[in-house]
Amino acid sequence: MDLETALSKDEISKELYDGASLIIQALLEDEVAIHSIEEYPNASSVLCRFIHHAHKHCQAIEDFYPMMKIIEFLNDDQELWEDRLNDSWTQDDYKAVQEAVQPFINDSRWPKLAIDTLQQDFSSQALKIALFCRLDVIELLFALLEKDPENNEIYFAVMDTNHAQHIRKLCTFAETHLSLSSLSDDEVACLQYVVQDLYEHEGVGLPLIQAALRSDDGNLQYHALSVLREWSPLYAQQAATRELIEHISMKRKDKEDRKLAKHLLKK
Repeated sequence: MDLETALSKDEISKELYDGASLIIQALLEDEVAIHSIEEYPNASSVLCRFIHHAHKHCQAIEDFYPMMKIIEFLNDDQELWEDRLNDSWTQDDYKAVQEAVQPFINDSRWPKLAIDTLQQDFSSQALKIALFCRLDVIELLFALLEKDPENNEIYFAVMDTNHAQHIRKLCTFAETHLSLSSLSDDEVACLQYVVQDLYEHEGVGLPLIQAALRSDDGNLQYHALSVLREWSPLYAQQAATRELIEHISMKRKDKEDRKLAKHLLKK
């Protein structure tokens, strides 16, 4: 049974609804979708029928996530919608889905559920919903980090704010909670998210840059070298940092990394 036929029934089971949720979510997430919603036949009708069943089955925070993806789809850039309206969609299609989903946009329980969920434990879906609702969750994220200092998704979320004060606080946290002299795989993943976004934050997280240079992870080393290239030469010339760069310039197998290290030593 295809999705449109399954959703055309007056009532469906929660199991079928959950299956439809996964399919619709995949169709709406361009980065992972083999096929997109634009290619799906009668997409607007399918979305409207799904939203109809959501009034009964959309109760938990994870149920709202595909609804959020539908709203984001409707809020895509005007140029994207001009292409869709010239291709497979009509203005009536767009209006029908928009009107169907509006009650969910207006429902205040979703922001509250997102916060309640994050107060208990980290959930990437709850975080995305909280950010979608434009909630300030930074204190919650740091509280979650205290409970789970090696959760790289939280590091990514804080760095993604691109807020200087939050990034400084995160670096200080990482410097005191990660084993910088002998990084585990999980800690490498955490540092990766931090170091790769320090280009515009000169001098912030230097001990993390040094730990990255000291690590055996080539990707992490490369980002650390690249950040130092953007910072003032003073940071690369500090004795402890320079020693690590010299080691990479002589021992690193990757030719480009050795070249970058040698460039930093000459600055």
